Order: sequence, then C-alpha cells, then structure tokens
Amino acid sequence: MICFAGQTAGYDRVLNLIEPTGFLGNPFFHNHQTAVGTALSLGTYAAGTVLRFRMDVLSTGDKFFTGPGTGNADGLVHVGHATWAADGVIPVDGLWVGFEDILGGGDRDYDDNRFVFTNVRSDVPEPGSLALLAEAALAAPAAPGERPGRPLHHGWRSPTATTSSPSTSSTP
Repeated sequence: MICFAGQTAGYDRVLNLIEPTGFLGNPFFHNHQTAVGTALSLGTYAAGTVLRFRMDVLSTGDKFFTGPGTGNADGLVHVGHATWAADGVIPVDGLWVGFEDILGGGDRDYDDNRFVFTNVRSDVPEPGSLALLAEAALAAPAAPGERPGRPLHHGWRSPTATTSSPSTSSTP
C-alpha cells in the first residue's frame, strides 16, 4: 500500500508505478488534487519484486525515477527516504519517500512529493557498506532536525516476509 503524505512545491506532479509493468492505476496522486492520507493498493507481488516509480512534473515536462541517478536526465538521485511512525492521518508505520522535482537537484530536501509505503523494504547502498535493509532503516530514527531522508538508490522490494520494529521517532 502507498499513502499520499503531502507536498511542498508549486509544480503539478503525478506518480507512476513503472516496474513491474502493467499497473492499471497510473498516473496517481496528483499532488494538488489528492488529500493527505489517501491510500492506494499497488497490488500483490512476490517477495523480492522490485517496484520502480517515476514522478512526472507536469509543469516542466521533467521525469524523475527511483533508482540510481543515472536514470535521470541530470544524473542525480531525486528520491530520499526516512522512517515513518504512524500518526492520526497515516495510521501505519512505514517507509517515507520523498521526491525532489527540480532538474539539477533543486534544494535537495526531497519533500516536493511525499509518500508512505507499507510492507516494503528498501535496499540502499551507503558509502562504505553493502546495503541498508528495511529492518535497520525503519528502526533507526532520524536525528532531531535532520532532513527527511537520504537518497534512495535502488527501489523497493515488496511485499516481504520480513518485519521491522515500529519507530518511535517523530514523523517527517
């Protein structure tokens, strides 16, 4: 499941699930027409299936992808992530994901379009390490005042049989 968690910029944007192919709900979550907390089922996938997304910036014609920066026209990563603790609007713990919508990286705050994913894990290479699995990503809250997320380089694997500890951090 994916929940719309808000947006902060003036451009019009929509999200698309591009891998695996065949999702009939594209595009979804127009940022200026979707209520925060709106949930959408992306379907059921075998454990380990990689889900890739594309954000279309309707105002500029730019398109930004989850995955390595090499997939974007400017060569930069345009997605960040952080833990999400359930609240009154999105009452489930999950993985908060935010897009940056400006070619060249913009302000790199990754909050221009925000979503919360449940029942996923993120494989995120960090400098000097092989991967950060969801168990660690969801259990390690961001420091107070830290920007919401770091670039997400690969995609999401969903759903998995793994579980994570609920976060006690504040929501981004």
